[in-house]
Amino acid sequence: MAKIQYRNNFLAFTCIGFCLATVYSLIQPTVGSRQVSSFSFPSTVPLKSWQLVKTESISNRQPEKNKQKELIASGKSYLYSKDNLSLKVEMLYLVGTRANVHSVLENKIAIPAKLLKKADTHKLEDIGFYTIFSDKNRAYLSSCINPRGSTTVTQKQFSQNRYKHDLKYSLLLPWLFGQETIRDRRCLLTNLSIPVENLQPEIAYKILQEAWQDWYLWWQPRFPSL
Repeated sequence: MAKIQYRNNFLAFTCIGFCLATVYSLIQPTVGSRQVSSFSFPSTVPLKSWQLVKTESISNRQPEKNKQKELIASGKSYLYSKDNLSLKVEMLYLVGTRANVHSVLENKIAIPAKLLKKADTHKLEDIGFYTIFSDKNRAYLSSCINPRGSTTVTQKQFSQNRYKHDLKYSLLLPWLFGQETIRDRRCLLTNLSIPVENLQPEIAYKILQEAWQDWYLWWQPRFPSL
């Protein structure tokens, strides 16, 4: 009986909440509207055991025709050095994205599609998914840092992440008053790369993975606010 009563109360609460949201949306046309605030990447980002050499802005580009309607709200590249080795980190703040990392790399950073077809996807505990690939000159590690939940590589992973972490009752009232968004389709696409002339691929990937973990731990709590 207690379980039945609990279920009935839960259903009643859900129904009332849905009805209130519906009524409020009818009388307030701007309900749930939330403009994404502008964001500029910092000029310096600390990275454990690496020395920052320089930073450069990545120009904002409107989405191409027949491509995904995502927008690069801002972007910046960071160049680091350590023990005669250079590390480049490219950051893109994507808004309205489906977060298909390979597609963004191909269309926005000009990574060849034939190279991306050889990429492997891996998962780090407590962080999420990332993809690695290389050519004869450089090794790469790429992923999307999400506003909520783990990092993702594919559109499916991103959508699953959104369903798991965005569709919560705690976001209902903030959404009604335009303080939050129910489906937060933003991500910080991160593309790390190092030269591989004198490195075995396994060593290069290990270096990238260690840098990625430190990079993620710095950025995750600093994800741009709405």
